[in-house]
Amino acid sequence: MINQEILNWFFGLFGILAGAVLKVVWDEIKGLQNAQEKLTEKTANIEILVAGNYATRDHVDRIYRELASALFKKLDKIEDKLNDKVNRAEINR
Repeated sequence: MINQEILNWFFGLFGILAGAVLKVVWDEIKGLQNAQEKLTEKTANIEILVAGNYATRDHVDRIYRELASALFKKLDKIEDKLNDKVNRAEINR
């Protein structure tokens, strides 16, 4: 009878400890699931933000025209300087 009582106490304590451990593990799993949901939501918001900020065709065309205009101005200045050098060389002959 004493052996049965000791086994009952042992299994009772083991059941309480196992229940406590399972409760802690379950709570941690729930916490990780909540964190994953928040991270998934943030990632979705970032994807929407990135997809919404593409350059428009008009914007790209405007920048291209500005760059082309600046480039041609520089090329015109270089051409004028080369023409001045040629004219000076002809004068010194």
